[in-house]
Amino acid sequence: MHRVYFPNFADIANSPGSSNIAPVSPVFVGNSLTLTCSVSDPGYPAPTYEWRKVETNQLLATETSRLIINGVTLQDNGNYSCTPKNMMGRGGSSTVPVVVNEKPTYVGVHKDKDTIYNNRTGYWLQCKVRGRPEPLIQWYKNGKPLDTSGKLYRLTTTVLPVDTFSFLVTSQVYLQGNIIMHIEVIFL
Repeated sequence: MHRVYFPNFADIANSPGSSNIAPVSPVFVGNSLTLTCSVSDPGYPAPTYEWRKVETNQLLATETSRLIINGVTLQDNGNYSCTPKNMMGRGGSSTVPVVVNEKPTYVGVHKDKDTIYNNRTGYWLQCKVRGRPEPLIQWYKNGKPLDTSGKLYRLTTTVLPVDTFSFLVTSQVYLQGNIIMHIEVIFL
């Protein structure tokens, strides 16, 4: 009778388990984004990772558990999937939404400061801002929010989608009556 000893564990090939992508906070245009994929069981041999953008099914990377996108753009908004795989098969895929935001920027030509002298019975002030999420424009007079509930000021705001993921907000204030005022544009 012969005895056989196995001094080490035998590695048995098996496919990876289910994957999970850690959620990410919204990022701003121009920043870097890192997605990390983990698996419940890596399987044997060690897995590689297939990263795709779900909406386009575009293959982005095929090796590591981390996907890094430098200089993100609005077009990087969407869902991203990770699938671990090895020679024995594929593990369960995981998907995470990615939100890329754009800081509000003033659109058009403007003066930071201006003085208006007008003897007409009204005057329009306009502000156009682009961003994601939809920018909110607040008008102020003497450091306090403008009260548009009376008859002196009339406020109109329009919102248009731009480039699929961004918004253009146009806000106009109509001032009724004779006007002498100093205007200062401040971005917060």
